[in-house]
Amino acid sequence: MPFIHVRAMEGAWSPKQRRELVRRITEAVVDIQGEGLRQSTLVLWDDIKSGHFAIGGAERTTALVRKAARSGRSST
Repeated sequence: MPFIHVRAMEGAWSPKQRRELVRRITEAVVDIQGEGLRQSTLVLWDDIKSGHFAIGGAERTTALVRKAARSGRSST
């Protein structure tokens, strides 16, 4: 059983976006391993609170992630 663990900034993904990403992850598993794994592919989504992690010593927030997504650039 494939087990894919996604960690993302709380509030950075809308419910619709989250559903779409989970659907696409599942489709990627099926495309590579076959239809038989669709029903056993588990995708676990964890939301990380805004400001509860840092990259290069700089705190990351939901607002920063959203801004980067709109601009098409990394949040680093």
